[in-house]
Amino acid sequence: MSAPVQFEMGKGYAVFRVAGHATAEAAASMFPNIVAAIAAAREHKIQNLLVDISGMTELSVPNVATRYFAVREWADASRGMVRVALLAQAHMLDPEKFSAVVASNLGFRYDTFSSEAEAVAWLQRAV
Repeated sequence: MSAPVQFEMGKGYAVFRVAGHATAEAAASMFPNIVAAIAAAREHKIQNLLVDISGMTELSVPNVATRYFAVREWADASRGMVRVALLAQAHMLDPEKFSAVVASNLGFRYDTFSSEAEAVAWLQRAV
């Protein structure tokens, strides 16, 4: 059984932070932990969630298939109720925003950022 999800609360949003060295085990559990965080946000009626993986070190850049399947799982966990901003190191992000396009096609409000200020501003904007 996994530990309960811990959130930091901001003004109008919650933050789920994943940090540490990206061992094989840590990297493998990261995506399911994000699914759990989105589901917990939904259950607690948190509409805006910042998922911060920028503190992960030596994390491999995900390929297109990994991005696609991760976003599909996150969209399912959201059930259209949680808007998600993913904060990551710039080299981890796809400049063409493939995952954001997939999310949009699924009706999932999601985007990626390398700046926490930009991610928070996006979450705080009215939809």
